Amino acid sequence: MGCTTANLFRTNEKTLTVRVSVQRNSSLSPYDQFSPVSHQLKHSMYVGRPGGTNDIALLRLAIPLKSTPMAQPICFESLDTTAEDIWSAKEKTTSTFTLGMGRLRRKRIAADYPDLAEITITNSSSCRQHRIVRLERLNIGTEQFCAFQQPDTYRCQGESGSPVLKKHSDNLWHLIGLTSKPHSCLSVKYPSIYINITHYTKWIEHAADVLHAEKPYMRRCDNGMFACLLGDCIDASAVCDGVRNCAFGEDEKCEKTLTKDEVTFKVKRSSQLA
Repeated sequence: MGCTTANLFRTNEKTLTVRVSVQRNSSLSPYDQFSPVSHQLKHSMYVGRPGGTNDIALLRLAIPLKSTPMAQPICFESLDTTAEDIWSAKEKTTSTFTLGMGRLRRKRIAADYPDLAEITITNSSSCRQHRIVRLERLNIGTEQFCAFQQPDTYRCQGESGSPVLKKHSDNLWHLIGLTSKPHSCLSVKYPSIYINITHYTKWIEHAADVLHAEKPYMRRCDNGMFACLLGDCIDASAVCDGVRNCAFGEDEKCEKTLTKDEVTFKVKRSSQLA
């Protein structure tokens, strides 16, 4: 399963692929893992715009990801932690980190790798009292928080869906939020708006149960063509021909069976989609 913001989904989920590793835009890594998205579930009360309420979605991956030194699961905050409990009554702000690609400046080339930037986040109550928020009549809900001052390394324009992380004293990184609406490179005075994951832990549990109950999506190609795991269709004659045509090489995962008159090849379908 994967968690991100609902505003990212403007296309059919069956064309999406998740990439996990030490990621670079310009090249692949030997540590990369890919998995097509088989199902996605948006919050039923998502308002349909970045920065709006309930901007969250859950993904079901067709291929389970392997835990490696380059890819690890992350903890959520405690299920008992409420939206306002992240901050104490005396401390209205706290330092945390965001990880994203995006751009450092307007019209500059997109970043080649994600960057970890420390930001100062403000809870929803304090955010609503900010002068810019009141003048622009921005609607900041209790399930959101924001940040006004970003460092030079903060990425704008394209960071939506990126995680907001907090490092605890036990050296564990916890996911506390997702970037719903980053500020524009031209509008640095406006806040970046984030959703608070602790507000949605029960919804995530329910959505995971719903997605687990769904049958895995199996793309089928027309005219007898072979369907690769990432959705590409290749001619049946290209299966078991000694040339890797699919990204994961599933078109060459064959077992050779000898019969009296001929040699036939049987493709072993990936059991990971079961």
